[in-house]
Amino acid sequence: MAERPQDMQWSPTEEVLAIALRTNIQIWNPFHNTSPLYQWELTATPITLNWSTDGHYLACAMCDPSISILHWSKLCHTNPVPPGPKELPALMRGFPGKVRRLAWADIPESDTSPMLAAATREVVAMWLLMPEKGWQSWMLDLHSQAVLDIAFQPKTGMLASASEDGWLILWQLGIEAMQVLDGAAEGFSCLAWHSSGQYLAAGGQQGELFVWSMVTDR
Repeated sequence: MAERPQDMQWSPTEEVLAIALRTNIQIWNPFHNTSPLYQWELTATPITLNWSTDGHYLACAMCDPSISILHWSKLCHTNPVPPGPKELPALMRGFPGKVRRLAWADIPESDTSPMLAAATREVVAMWLLMPEKGWQSWMLDLHSQAVLDIAFQPKTGMLASASEDGWLILWQLGIEAMQVLDGAAEGFSCLAWHSSGQYLAAGGQQGELFVWSMVTDR
């Protein structure tokens, strides 16, 4: 490669590898090819990549700030035919600051309506692909300081957002706040769901470790 990779991520099926370079993103099948399967040019330097849980979509947050989303499952079946306008990556703009984290909802039977969350400054920007309408957006804005991490509970639409303000908010379907967890006096730094979805772990700015049970509330 002529450029230094900025980020890389295997697809959920581990069949292809997405690599973000300074000026483009390349998708490779390193087991069978010596050149990329697909490449698209970026409008700015990439920050992070994130595949949707079904591997149909690939999102890239960029420093300008914007997000580009590629519908890979549609495109991979059309190669080597050049992509048409509907297959080109969608570009989302209007974020208040750099996008720190990306997270896709892991909701069964959601193939036609993928949902993406993006942490930017003190808000979480939500995007939902609606049939015939395209990508629709809204903001979750209850935090008062920077949101440092976000993640969806496996197999549900519940989103957790951890912030420097000391709140960890659980959002039902990425729309409405249903619970606020606290305990980190100087704020939260990161979070992670257990694969069963029954436990949520979070780290505090002063080295604290919290684990909540979604069955017993604590």
